[in-house]
Amino acid sequence: MKTAKITSVVLAILSISLISKVLIPSYVEVAPGRVTLFDLSATYTEDPTLLKSIILAYVPEGTYTLSASYIENMAKRKNLETSFESSVITIYATSSVLELSGVDENDLEILEFASTVFASITEEYECLESATFQLLQTSGSIDGTPTFEYKNLGMGKFSVFAKDEDKYLYMMMDVKCPKEVLVAKKLIKFGDVIKPDFLKEATKNVFEILGTPASTSDAFYSKALRMFKPGDVIVQEGIKRKPDVVKGQLLLAYVNLPGLHISAIVRSLQDAYIGEVVRAENISSGKIVMGVLEEGPVLKVMEVER
Repeated sequence: MKTAKITSVVLAILSISLISKVLIPSYVEVAPGRVTLFDLSATYTEDPTLLKSIILAYVPEGTYTLSASYIENMAKRKNLETSFESSVITIYATSSVLELSGVDENDLEILEFASTVFASITEEYECLESATFQLLQTSGSIDGTPTFEYKNLGMGKFSVFAKDEDKYLYMMMDVKCPKEVLVAKKLIKFGDVIKPDFLKEATKNVFEILGTPASTSDAFYSKALRMFKPGDVIVQEGIKRKPDVVKGQLLLAYVNLPGLHISAIVRSLQDAYIGEVVRAENISSGKIVMGVLEEGPVLKVMEVER
């Protein structure tokens, strides 16, 4: 009986010792992006890989707080025991560019891999050749050619996760993507029709533009849905594109019947965009037709009003 009690005590002690301990201070500096339990840990007895797998938040630059109870609950899911200096942890997210002087072979491999990711980003966003990037944070290592995915966190900050067999790499990149866009030369008020001489081209970092830059075909003779100050980028969300067909415009209409193609000239009775249903008048017969506006523009007749 005594031996059984001793055994139970020993097992209890062993079970406690198997629970990893992590100390979280009240103030932690991290890089912007993904924040893991490893980033917050001052001391720990567990494999760092496990701590890095517990994602607590995604933060841009700035100051934030996390409650100790939230972190404790996240850690318990992995059977980790945590202790805290305070009930609230202050997180200060700030960018610090990775210094690459005197780097080891692994860092050079990471930099080379970062260039591959950068090439994918610049291709997707159609950046100019003068695009640049900086590594703000790296964690882990890689071998060979890993698979990767990246996410735009805003303002040119990209989080990158790469995996190759049993190794992984996390990176935070700051990308600047210059691009030629249209900006206002003068004050454009709400409701103004935007004429070509109201605009000029300028080089801007696309990641600092709030909206989708408009092309000349979209911007010219469109209507402003908000005010644009001199130097503001003309974005699609701030304009109403000129209709593809305006009321009174003449266009070709056609109808396809089995073994027969009929066409006629019609006058549009409304403003319309490609893909919309349009009412038009046949200028020869005076009949009203309805059809779908197609590229050209041409009208595919679907119905003739009696």
